[in-house]
Amino acid sequence: MRKIWIICLIAILSMLACLFTNILISSINGRESGKFWNTKRVSRSESCKVREEDLSIDNIEDLEINFSSSDVRLIISDDSQMKIVQYSSSKENSKNLKIDKTNTKIRIEEERKIYFFAILPTDIYDIYIPKTYANNLKLEAGSSTIEANESITLKNINITIASGDIKFGDLIKMENLKISTASGDVNINKLEGKECNINTASGEVIISTINCEEGKLKTISGDIKNDSMNITNKFEIETTSGDLEVKNIQGKVEVKTISGEVEIDNIQGSIEGNTTSGDIQINKFLVSSESRIYTVSGEVEIYLDGTSNCTIDTKSTSGDVSLPNGRNVVGTEPYNKLYIQTTSGDIKVR
Repeated sequence: MRKIWIICLIAILSMLACLFTNILISSINGRESGKFWNTKRVSRSESCKVREEDLSIDNIEDLEINFSSSDVRLIISDDSQMKIVQYSSSKENSKNLKIDKTNTKIRIEEERKIYFFAILPTDIYDIYIPKTYANNLKLEAGSSTIEANESITLKNINITIASGDIKFGDLIKMENLKISTASGDVNINKLEGKECNINTASGEVIISTINCEEGKLKTISGDIKNDSMNITNKFEIETTSGDLEVKNIQGKVEVKTISGEVEIDNIQGSIEGNTTSGDIQINKFLVSSESRIYTVSGEVEIYLDGTSNCTIDTKSTSGDVSLPNGRNVVGTEPYNKLYIQTTSGDIKVR
């Protein structure tokens, strides 16, 4: 009996040790507001303003922001100076900011503080960026929501967050954009620039309009949705355990999915599609250059645009093949080539 009590005591102490370790880690990282103790993030109206500071951006080439868990709203202003406004649910326990400024760089960092039990403030920041600033922005955060509702024009944008959403309600215009999230959705109205790369580990990517030379969208366990895509060179789209829904493509796209459906509506250009355990459906496909589609355990269904001129080369290991009027030639010369291959799935071209 005594041995049983000792075993139970050891088990209870082990659980308590894990619990308090979690509390300590959460406190150090500042993971509050619905992550551990609080049930929700507070709004600006529920908080008090604890800081407001102006910074000159003369000759600044790089703007770096690093927050542990606070929400950030980027606001484009007509002012000549950058402004930081900090709100907090607890004025006495608000987080400290460390601001370092050199001749060409401004770095804003939220200092880590240890909070115990109920003393867990929620901080929110409004960062006003002058319209005249058009250089580089790097933003890193742990558990934060990053949002902006106005048009942003910068040279390079690099955003990395561990757990939180990214919401941009207007145009992002840039040369290079890099966004990486471990667990969070990305929702952007419009992208315009040279190169765009977005990577989410567990989150959905929704982008209404993409006008870029090249880029890549990649999700693991998340869907990708896009309403308009105009590509100069090539754009890659990759999902693992997520569906892909894209409309109105102009240009060359490369699509890869593992355990996900692909639905494309209205494409003028070319596609290289590769799916494992997922169907591919393309509606209104104007084949303007060589295209290739491969599926492993998935069907391919394509509705060609009436003005397409192409030859169709098909191969199915275990599946039926259906071609327009039973012929593998559509339209008139010169022909573009369309290759379709399935391992276990039907091929239907209309």
